[in-house]
Amino acid sequence: MAVSFGMCLSLAACAGSTTPLPDLRRASAPSLSQQEQKAAVEALNRKGNNHASDAVREIEGHE
Repeated sequence: MAVSFGMCLSLAACAGSTTPLPDLRRASAPSLSQQEQKAAVEALNRKGNNHASDAVREIEGHE
């Protein structure tokens, strides 16, 4: 009985706290053009390809 009363109190407390969420549809960034997407992917690929060798140089102190 005490457990169910405690659950009712906790549920009642949670039910009263309704904070409206922001509308993220309006806040979204404009889409990239096909050319911009291609350039971004190529830049990430270059960065990924160089990452391992850059990390080894940095760890070994041969910056």
